[in-house]
Amino acid sequence: MSGVVLELDLGNTRLKWRGLLGGAVQASGFFVRQDFLDLPGCLSALSLELRGLRWGSEISQVRVASVASVAADEALALWGQSEFGLCVGFAQVSRECAGVVNGYDDCERLGVDRWLAIIAAQQLAPEGVCVVDCGSAVTLDFVLAGRHLGGYIVPGLRLMNAALFGNTDGVKVTAESLAGGSGLLLGHNTVEAVSIGLPMMVASLVTEAVQRFEQEHRLVPKVILTGGDSPVVAGFLGGAFMCLPDLVLDGLVLAELS
Repeated sequence: MSGVVLELDLGNTRLKWRGLLGGAVQASGFFVRQDFLDLPGCLSALSLELRGLRWGSEISQVRVASVASVAADEALALWGQSEFGLCVGFAQVSRECAGVVNGYDDCERLGVDRWLAIIAAQQLAPEGVCVVDCGSAVTLDFVLAGRHLGGYIVPGLRLMNAALFGNTDGVKVTAESLAGGSGLLLGHNTVEAVSIGLPMMVASLVTEAVQRFEQEHRLVPKVILTGGDSPVVAGFLGGAFMCLPDLVLDGLVLAELS
């Protein structure tokens, strides 16, 4: 299809976007949803930003990865129709797609963001891959020769941080401080201790999970990190890995759309 393809990743925390022309990224960005009263307000800000860009072509397709509510998806579909006169295509989870077999018992229960990251990562590491998505939750998914084996889900850094200081009078650490501890071995105050400890927990989980995979399958998987907090976790992760912030969006071109 000719024209610009607008891709959106609608999560619980951020609305991430990028525009493609001829398969090449022309522009990209994101909005933090809590900065706006509601999703329509966030989408209005996106409209203003898009109008300020010179694409050289009209937007001809809008495709979306959404883990938001039904109401949010309806608002997004209405925005696409009113703004561009287009039907928005929402990515769907399927039993098999792009050479990957879904490993969940009920395939539709797998989050679409995880599914898109999985099928995109499979193209980069067809023998075996561990996909680590560091967002509101941290998810690990393992794929072996096109077969999704399953994975793990734990709270994300900001959720763990909120749980810690939300129930402790003496611990007050902002989410922004989590990015500052990767160069330290031990914390010498509460902020440093939390900022080092939380991503170290996630990195330790990744290391342990990869070692178990290697022992069971006699294969070292390629580790691919994505998600907003992936740079923080990467600072604590030993061994070889790739950090691809747009992995979910990369999967949109491969996915089945509704």
